[in-house]
Amino acid sequence: LVMAVQGRGDMALARLLLLVVVLGVPLLLARAWLRRRSFGLRLTSTRIEYRCGWLRPRWYGLGFEELSRVEVVYGPLGRLAAGGALILHRKDGTRVRLADAADAEAVARRIRRRLS
Repeated sequence: LVMAVQGRGDMALARLLLLVVVLGVPLLLARAWLRRRSFGLRLTSTRIEYRCGWLRPRWYGLGFEELSRVEVVYGPLGRLAAGGALILHRKDGTRVRLADAADAEAVARRIRRRLS
């Protein structure tokens, strides 16, 4: 829009930026919506069950005895939308990242209580 007002709206850069705004932003919003809608998390008495992703939405399980600790990470958009990422540290050194968890701090507190 700025380039169009300045009379340079027919330049290749202006067309590229318009293409990104028209196509890129809606695609990213749709991806974020699908990712948020397909996330699931259940805490049972012995394990954590989670579902991530919209391409293959199946449930995975992780026992509390397999975990060493849990942490919560907030990205810039997560702070605005009150959604954080839970990072579950396994005893074998691997990590499981569960993005887009609503009220991630409360979930992390519940998991930490079961770990101790």
